[in-house]
Formats: sequence, structure tokens, C-alpha cells
Amino acid sequence: MSKIYNACNSTCHNFAANNQQVKATDILDKYKQHTARWVQELERFPDDAFAKSVPGEWSVAQVADHIHHTTFKCVENAMLCCDGKGERGRSGFGAAVFSFMGAFPPVRLRIKNIPPNTGNIYTPTAVSKETAIANLLAAQAQMEAAIARVDSADKNIRIAHWAGGWFNALQWLHSAEMHIKHHFRQLARIKKALHR
Repeated sequence: MSKIYNACNSTCHNFAANNQQVKATDILDKYKQHTARWVQELERFPDDAFAKSVPGEWSVAQVADHIHHTTFKCVENAMLCCDGKGERGRSGFGAAVFSFMGAFPPVRLRIKNIPPNTGNIYTPTAVSKETAIANLLAAQAQMEAAIARVDSADKNIRIAHWAGGWFNALQWLHSAEMHIKHHFRQLARIKKALHR
């Protein structure tokens, strides 16, 4: 991770300060593209394999449920920032690094201590394919509904992310976009393990 920090130039510091490098509408456009791709993947996934787990991985059904709950939590935290219920004066450097990269690091993360109020995120349910698709579209709708408020939010009000430092409202939405994209790697691993 030190290489990432060292590579991060003044663009990262500017993002942390005023968040003007990334626009909410661009984040939403990418999120919609990722959602469309997920829906296509789920629709094509065989019913008999949809809820099937492979060693060391969730099932596709669980991944979809995890994405849905994570997006809702990101939007919830963004709205808390919009309502001024975060903290002022916290560093947004971690979020700036992710934003600068445009993605989460390509590594597998294991959560040892589940953060409070996130149990349904890290213990996802093997929902039906129809429910998974409906939930992904509902998560997209939540992102869309948040855009107008996030654009006018105070950039210096932040809420802590369990691994990425302190995020402001826009950074929470960007986190949701990077997160849904990040799980395409997991989908590829599951498909390979299932020979799909």
C-alpha cells in the first residue's frame, strides 16, 4: 500500500480537501453500468448454480446480496453526512487514494471484526435470483435518489469507513461504485470454480 501512498500526488490531497475531481453524476453513470452488467450476469447464471458455494467463496446469490446491502449502507452514510451528522476536521486521505486509483486495490479482503450495524453486509443471504436482481435495481435507485443532496453536501463532514479512513458524502457514493465493480473479480473466481 505504501507505493499507492507514494504515487499519490497533489491530486489526492486536492480530492481530500474539496472533492472536485469526481462528479456525482459520473459516479452514478458508472454505477448504472455496473448494475446492468450484474443483472446480465445474474440472468445468464444457471439456476442450479446460483446459490451454490465454492470453497473460500460466497455463492453468486450471496455476493449479490452483499452488494445490495453495502450500497444501502454507503448511501445511508452519505445521507448522514448530508445531514451534518458526521465529524468535521477528519482526514479524507484514504478515500482520496481510492478515488485517485478509481478502484479498490485488487486484493481479497477478509473481515475479522465485523463493524457495528453491518452484520447483514458481511453475512449475506443466498437470495433467489429474482430477489437479487430486484435488490440490485433498488440499490441503484437509492444511489439515484442521493445524487441531488450529495452535490450540495458539506465536503468536510465525514463518517469513518472501516478500512478506508473518513469519507464525505460524495466519497461514500464513490465507494459504492468502486465496491460493486470490485466484486466482478469475485464473480470471475466463482465462475471459474464452477466451470461456468
